[in-house]
Amino acid sequence: MTEVCGRKLGLARQKCNLVVRGMSDVQVASIKSHVNLNLRPVRSSTPEININAYVVPRITGLLPSKRVWKAEWKHLKGLELADPRYDEPMSVDILLGADVVPYVTRSGRREGTGTEPVGLETVFGWTLMGNTGTATIETANTFVTALEEIDSTLRRFWDLEELPKIQHQTPENIKCEELYTTTTARRPDGRYVVHLPFIQNPPHLGESRAMATQRLHKLEIRLEKSEELRQQYNVAMRDYLDAGHMKPVDSTETMTSHSYYTPHHVVLKPESLTTKVRVVYDASAVTSNGKSLNDCLFPGPKLQQDLSGILVRFRLHSIVFTADIRQMFRQIDITAEHHAYQRLLYRFQPTDPVQVFEMTTVTFGQRSSPFLAIRTLHQLAADEAANHPEVQKVIYTDLYVDDVATGTKCEESALRLQQDLINVFKRGGFDLRKWSSNSIALLEAVPPEHRQTEAVTFDEPTSDYTKVLGLKWEPKNDTIAYQYQPNPVRYSKRAILSEIARIYDPIGLLTPVITNLKRLMKYLWALRIGWDDDLPVVAKEAWTRYHDELPFIASVCVARRITVEDANYELHGFCDSSESAYAAAAYLLARTSNGQIQVHLLMGKSKVSPEKKLSIPRLELCGALLLARTIDYLRSNLKSLPIDQYYAWTDSMVTLAWINTPSANLKTFVGNRVARIQELTSQKIWRYVPSAQNPVDCASRGLTPSEIVDHPLWWNGPTFLRQPLDTWPQQANMSDTDLVENQSEEKLITFVTVNSGLYCS
Repeated sequence: MTEVCGRKLGLARQKCNLVVRGMSDVQVASIKSHVNLNLRPVRSSTPEININAYVVPRITGLLPSKRVWKAEWKHLKGLELADPRYDEPMSVDILLGADVVPYVTRSGRREGTGTEPVGLETVFGWTLMGNTGTATIETANTFVTALEEIDSTLRRFWDLEELPKIQHQTPENIKCEELYTTTTARRPDGRYVVHLPFIQNPPHLGESRAMATQRLHKLEIRLEKSEELRQQYNVAMRDYLDAGHMKPVDSTETMTSHSYYTPHHVVLKPESLTTKVRVVYDASAVTSNGKSLNDCLFPGPKLQQDLSGILVRFRLHSIVFTADIRQMFRQIDITAEHHAYQRLLYRFQPTDPVQVFEMTTVTFGQRSSPFLAIRTLHQLAADEAANHPEVQKVIYTDLYVDDVATGTKCEESALRLQQDLINVFKRGGFDLRKWSSNSIALLEAVPPEHRQTEAVTFDEPTSDYTKVLGLKWEPKNDTIAYQYQPNPVRYSKRAILSEIARIYDPIGLLTPVITNLKRLMKYLWALRIGWDDDLPVVAKEAWTRYHDELPFIASVCVARRITVEDANYELHGFCDSSESAYAAAAYLLARTSNGQIQVHLLMGKSKVSPEKKLSIPRLELCGALLLARTIDYLRSNLKSLPIDQYYAWTDSMVTLAWINTPSANLKTFVGNRVARIQELTSQKIWRYVPSAQNPVDCASRGLTPSEIVDHPLWWNGPTFLRQPLDTWPQQANMSDTDLVENQSEEKLITFVTVNSGLYCS
């Protein structure tokens, strides 16, 4: 008997000491206790058999090991089976020995053909023995090495460092959009009902219940270790039931071939203000034919606005607010015909039978869920656009997953927008909560339980803050800061890269610091050592010095708002390069009607130089291209701000000369980059700045965290921006003979004709 079964039955254990040996006389278990119990059939009070059972942690794996083929065998028709679910792999709680068999078997016997199972009658009902066959299984051999935590953290780091690229439509995305528009409906209460966007309908999925059962057992092992965790998980699951987002399935409805059982597990989020325990669904778990539910779904086109653009626009408004869409995915219904593909197994207590449930709403963990959620919000915006065009704009541009971060120029318009957002979202079945704002009036316009920032803190000397898309925002002072505390120093490539990737800087205000860290990454990679190998002494010393500096990141604090009333705006971009990195940064200059000038750092980006050594002029050109891309990106994200003039500054005369040269006249490397710069920006905006006045010089060379905190040139730009235009740096003359690579390349093309033996070049 298993330990779990003994605990469920409340049996008293008696000590013993016994060794169990298996095949080849190998010791397989050491038994320390046994129990005494009486066993009788469920459907009868007799016979009652007394059993002395030895207690073990586990008898065997799931039996049968694979789901068996359940056919309509004529010779077994009408028999009352001891186990009607004999075909499903399930755990074994009690193993009866040969000494008990004579007392449980009866004389009944049903035989079919040689390839069919035999029915044997027992006191418990009829049991099946013999050949049954198994469900067809497609085998996929896979080698996996998992570095999930560091991989996902590093991926997020590099994604933030890259400027977003234009998403091109693919045939798959077009098909997914067609499926959405032709199948989505809106209920009378305003909620939306969507279909799962299957690549092939119905999807070609194998059996998945056995896999889900195994995963449930693993989950229960973890929950058994903490009663508090089990109760929290139960609360989360009951919330699904109480909200109608999950429903129990009758046993008569479970026998369908068109279904998928999704395994689930617990994720702890201690930093969350609302949900400390989260249920995570794994729709990538494969079925018996090697395919998962996610394999059968279109991911859909990327509709999500990029994080950097939302944060840049968040800094433009006078009055700002943030809010969260409560349980966004779960407010969108899945059509009833697809509920069977969202099944799961669970029981609230270990003694309960395992139940089958179906999720009835869009579910976390499915690859199509982000598309379905954002696309439905876009549909809501379009449906309500006639009466609320400003709400449509916010949903399309200022929404990141389920977080709203937006604002307006005055409190009156902000209150109006806030109420319109609440009303429109409510009409679609969504609720906005966790409100934060730099306006007391906006906070007082919502119930206290819906606020994340309390209005009273504005009148008290506190440093209460909230998070806006991952950055620390203090509404009282209206400042943006960085929340970062390094882990204890550790010396391995894995530990260092993990620590670097924790630094969250989506708009590049810490670019000089990030540049140094990227250099360190490149150095560690060049060492070609293992993830957990010991580092050379030089690397340890360098990392120790830099690690000691990292806490200064939390001292960086900048104004959230970068605009002023009644001003004309200019965008100034700077670029520079060193031997090891190149960088770009953009500043917003506001010139008021009374002559006052304000300059704010808007965005920064840097890249380490490639492994193949490039000349300084070529690296400077790479920096110019990075700046051109940054300017183009900001231009598309600042359409609501009237920018009168754009400027692009470089301290490389060679780069300026190349930019003003037809790209066809330049060598391939230079010509390709010049062509792209000329495509993204006008040649007229490029100007010369002396190196000493170039704020990006520190970004290409790098700064330590303590140096960046109060670095005037980096944060405020060069002083000449606050002076009259006629005092700005003037471009020096440069002759053609000073240029390098100003000649187009001569390409040598060789043709070979084998048959004639003719060679020419």
